[in-house]
Amino acid sequence: MRVEKAKELAVNGGLTPSEVALRVGYSDIHTFGKMFKKKTGFSLSQFCATLFTEDFGPED
Repeated sequence: MRVEKAKELAVNGGLTPSEVALRVGYSDIHTFGKMFKKKTGFSLSQFCATLFTEDFGPED
């Protein structure tokens, strides 16, 4: 549940990773980062970059 909220905040909230971590209940950004990567396979930055390249990637 926290991961889904973090994804939503990262994409729609215009927040820093630290702010996202705090909003989903983590006071330590490193602990949040480890949890996010364990659950998704991506760091929060990688997750956001993946969305960007999928939505706005080069045209074929």
